Amino acid sequence: MGVFFIVGAGFLYPYIDSGGFFVRLLFLLLEPAGWFLGWTGLDQFFYTIRNKQPDFEFYKKMDSSEISFFSY
Repeated sequence: MGVFFIVGAGFLYPYIDSGGFFVRLLFLLLEPAGWFLGWTGLDQFFYTIRNKQPDFEFYKKMDSSEISFFSY
């Protein structure tokens, strides 16, 4: 999402001087929002995955295990 906001702000940049208030406001909102969402997304990608690694290993072991149910 952050990358799309930054790209959108980049497309608006040439029109800041001649675009008027709305274009300036949209650029002003998109640029910081893009940076924030970009860095927050990268933070989630790199640090949250480390916390989930034990769960992935457990699920991988469970996937390869053979489970049988027997009646008494």
